Amino acid sequence: KIPVLDLYARDDLKSVLSTSQQRVAAAKKAGNTHYQQMIIKDTGHFFEGKEDELTQQTADWLNKL
Repeated sequence: KIPVLDLYARDDLKSVLSTSQQRVAAAKKAGNTHYQQMIIKDTGHFFEGKEDELTQQTADWLNKL
């Protein structure tokens, strides 16, 4: 399966937030064991002020592949 990092913000768009559990369920149903969902706290859809954390979370995830 293709690795997927589902990274979103705590204060993201309503459409992103309201479908978070559906995305997890879809990955499980597809048997994708390389799917991971992460939330960046205290920011919005564009990750303002959290660029370093966003970069670090992404790098950490990539290093685990």
